[in-house]
Amino acid sequence: MKTLLIFTGLVLFMVSCAGNDNDKPAASRGEQLIAQSDCLSCHQVKAPAVGPSYAAIAERYAGKPGVEDSLAQKIIAGGSGNWGKMPMTPHPNLSREDAREMVRYLLTVKP
Repeated sequence: MKTLLIFTGLVLFMVSCAGNDNDKPAASRGEQLIAQSDCLSCHQVKAPAVGPSYAAIAERYAGKPGVEDSLAQKIIAGGSGNWGKMPMTPHPNLSREDAREMVRYLLTVKP
């Protein structure tokens, strides 16, 4: 009986300490929008790919006045020249507010 109680207590302790997906913070709206878009076909979070990494974008632009609007416009209209010759595909069907949410997330990514 004593062994059963100890075993049950150990199992309950292990179950209570086990990690689960609820331990992770909820993804921001911007992060969710990026996950649902084609962004990851050209960008990665930490490493450069076809385009710059999100961390590099954050490092260059975080804290600059007016950057949310200018980068949101860049996402919507596309462009080239800021990170090399490869153009960024425009996303004209994306709302300005959704693009701004994406930028807000991008600016939080740490290297």
